[in-house]
Amino acid sequence: MQDDNSRRRNQRVDSQNSLTLTPVMPELPATDRRAIQVISTDISAGGLRVRLPRFMPVKSRLKIEIRLSAPPRCAAAVGEVRWVRQVPGTELYEAGIEFDSASPDLLRMLREYVAAVSM
Repeated sequence: MQDDNSRRRNQRVDSQNSLTLTPVMPELPATDRRAIQVISTDISAGGLRVRLPRFMPVKSRLKIEIRLSAPPRCAAAVGEVRWVRQVPGTELYEAGIEFDSASPDLLRMLREYVAAVSM
């Protein structure tokens, strides 16, 4: 049986970076389309994992503003929630977000960041 790391297409690293997530689904009520500030728990060129203060359904589309910590850089992408679960004993949720619209420059920047952090 394969573990999660052997099935991944991109190297992933534990990394806390500041993000702004904004749902981009017009069918949601305005209160559910508000931007929220979160911190990533891991990141790769293919996506990231975050802790959320509120539930976001699988397949939610999000505009993602990423502020990488070292060296400081900012970028934006669009992604989709692939999985979500409640963090036991809390009112928080953890979610995996896959990038589905990321520029080649962003992908390069993320690969370089992951390589630097994993050294």
